[in-house]
Amino acid sequence: KEFKIKCGQAEKCRQCGIFKAIHDLSRDDAPADNKEIHYYFYGENHLGQKWFLLNGSWVAGSCKRYAVLQFTDITYLKQKEKRLELRLTLDPATGVINKQSLMNSIQRLMKSQWVGRSYTVCMVDFDKFKAINDQYGHLVGDQVLKTFSNIARQHIRKNDILGRFG
Repeated sequence: KEFKIKCGQAEKCRQCGIFKAIHDLSRDDAPADNKEIHYYFYGENHLGQKWFLLNGSWVAGSCKRYAVLQFTDITYLKQKEKRLELRLTLDPATGVINKQSLMNSIQRLMKSQWVGRSYTVCMVDFDKFKAINDQYGHLVGDQVLKTFSNIARQHIRKNDILGRFG
């Protein structure tokens, strides 16, 4: 699918981070210092996104005011930050969410629309798992955990939460 829309011409342009930042700058009459902007755009055949830092201020001209804006593209840094955040939430051995993320997910679940509804928390413990690590090594033990996680992932519902506590 090819998009023919240019910046400023889409229906949702007033929701654009750049539009909002410039509007805020003109409304508040205050400088914009390192205001982070998340911006969606229509590329050749896809919807993309970029992040900018905006610095701006007003300059008086002959009978007019002008906004001097500096945009710094921080897309690469934000993408790197998102990848790092993802790595911090996943257990490296299994690819499922780690203990901290699992506990956060359970807490969000308890505070959400599920309050007053029933749900199940299921925990599995492998008896004598240490023996696998001791006899075959931790890489084989990790492979056992990963295989179990992959099988479990195939048999849970879309909205279920799968994580590693141990």
